[in-house]
Amino acid sequence: MTFGMDRVWADLVKNRLEIRGMQHLLHEGPVLDIGCGASGFVLGTKSLYPETLVVGIYFSEDSIKGAKKISEFNRIYHEKYKGFELMLSSPYSLPFKNETFSLLHSLLLFYEYNIDRSPLLCNNVEKFIEECYRVLKPGGLYIFAEGNNPPYEQTFLDKGFDYLEKDDNKFGSAILFQKPNKIIRSSAVLL
Repeated sequence: MTFGMDRVWADLVKNRLEIRGMQHLLHEGPVLDIGCGASGFVLGTKSLYPETLVVGIYFSEDSIKGAKKISEFNRIYHEKYKGFELMLSSPYSLPFKNETFSLLHSLLLFYEYNIDRSPLLCNNVEKFIEECYRVLKPGGLYIFAEGNNPPYEQTFLDKGFDYLEKDDNKFGSAILFQKPNKIIRSSAVLL
């Protein structure tokens, strides 16, 4: 049902992580796909890493119903897709403990919501990014793939993420943000 694009996008993510020497993030998991759509990235990642827990969340009941139908179809024909979870969640209160995920992923999340004229995420982007930071493990990565001129790059930096890389192409931009391993705060005063 995803016409093979699930595997194509998951392969692109895998290759990008291998280039940076960060493929361990997919092995360690868990992985969170934010705004999972038809669950393509979830299924593609499970096909590459069957032992890794992959969770897909969406913010509307209709979207998650469609994603579950597609994933059930794929599950019948691909036993290796077992062991993933799709759920409904608020973008402002993700139902996970602090530092749960090694990798966060979103594809056209803000673009899609702007097209749908739904202000859900646009109302409080800072809170959403804070939640992403909270559930990401130290050293973890957020792959933020959007259309051209992706929004909110500076907000990610302001909320504590490190900027690793931006890949622009004719389809849009993919930005890699990383949560620092350690945040060192010093109250020392230099004289």
